[in-house]
Amino acid sequence: MRPGKLSTGVLAAIAVGAIAVFLSVGEAVREVRVARKDEGAFRAASQAYEAQKQEAQRVEKETQAAAQALAKMEAAVSQALPNKGPGAAALAGGPGAKTSAAPRANPQATARADGQDFLTTVPQARDMTSAVGRAQIAATLGPFFKSAGIPDAQAQQFADLTLQTWLQSTAINPEGMIRPTQVFPSADDAKAVLGDQGYQQFQDYVRTLAAQSITSEVQMAAAYASEPLSADQSARMTQILEANSASYQGGKGVDLKSINWSAALSQAQNILSPQQMTALNTAAVRFQYYSALQQAQVAATK
Repeated sequence: MRPGKLSTGVLAAIAVGAIAVFLSVGEAVREVRVARKDEGAFRAASQAYEAQKQEAQRVEKETQAAAQALAKMEAAVSQALPNKGPGAAALAGGPGAKTSAAPRANPQATARADGQDFLTTVPQARDMTSAVGRAQIAATLGPFFKSAGIPDAQAQQFADLTLQTWLQSTAINPEGMIRPTQVFPSADDAKAVLGDQGYQQFQDYVRTLAAQSITSEVQMAAAYASEPLSADQSARMTQILEANSASYQGGKGVDLKSINWSAALSQAQNILSPQQMTALNTAAVRFQYYSALQQAQVAATK
């Protein structure tokens, strides 16, 4: 099972996880160029760029490892499902493992009950799920903690609360994919940790995650082409995507399927160079292709 099978609703975040880091890298590249006239400043900017690049590589490596670990675990669970493999007892390592006595009528209740049985029955399941979850949560929430100025202790508390929410809502669907049915803590629990102002900042951040994922992709592609986006360009491009998202304008989060891409691309020409526009066009075409493919696959199963 490929990491690509992971739920985009749950992991709005693996691809988004390195957003802040990669944006920092792009800004550092620009600063290095400006600082070349001053050798001392150039050395300092170069060192900052290298440190940020290493951090970006670390975040990318951790998120990829998390996705691969979860894919392996999902494959094992899929084989343990009834009529698909050796059964849950074999996966759990002994004949005494619990299995569901009979199918339940409510699919969502079945998926969640199976998820909780899995965490209870399979050795090291909770530790593995926690390790994968921590990596994904750090990647998803890291940019929020940084942009909102959340203190380290408070950020850790909220990350722990989010992980607990994931574990308590872990479900296994009929294909064996493992996912939490509740991604973030309840409003009351979140406010208890972040406070009212911090919670509002968090809500605003979550609404823009999908737009930031596109900005991050363009930022990386443009940086590889030696034309990184500045911090102002990145912020304005995200705002353009938000402004052209019907779901965002309706008070919900940015849904990439709701974006008026023609309008967004036209407006982006005013702030991006031709080479940067090429990166954005590529990202837009790729997303629209995979979105159409997914819709066709769903329609074919009906």
